[in-house]
Amino acid sequence: MAKVSHDDLVDASNDPHSAIVRGEVNHFVERFGKLPHKVAKYLAGRIPMVPCLHTVSEVDELNREAVTYRVAPSARDYSESVEREQSIRYWSEDYKDLSDSLNKFYPFETPRERGMVFAWPGTYHGPNINRI
Repeated sequence: MAKVSHDDLVDASNDPHSAIVRGEVNHFVERFGKLPHKVAKYLAGRIPMVPCLHTVSEVDELNREAVTYRVAPSARDYSESVEREQSIRYWSEDYKDLSDSLNKFYPFETPRERGMVFAWPGTYHGPNINRI
């Protein structure tokens, strides 16, 4: 896990929101296309490389919508180096292969099992990617 210093804005292992910036870069790349390789590497070196984890707190049975909230990345073992490598592959124009695209995660359907912890697409690359 990441070493925390007093200069850090967030404790990447325990802040449920520490993966938000990474998720937003993912969305930017999905919408506008891949970034120059140097930009992708720069961002990957400065953004917390943690999974964006959620848990299902309720399911509205009438319309089957799930109510979720974020949980700390420490709720799941992950590898910062694997997450960084995968983010660079998603973001960098040096990787044009479709297997490097976030599109393989979509369409994504939020789990409907109350209490389930799941990873937001493109932010966790370990075993049991959708069921934790």
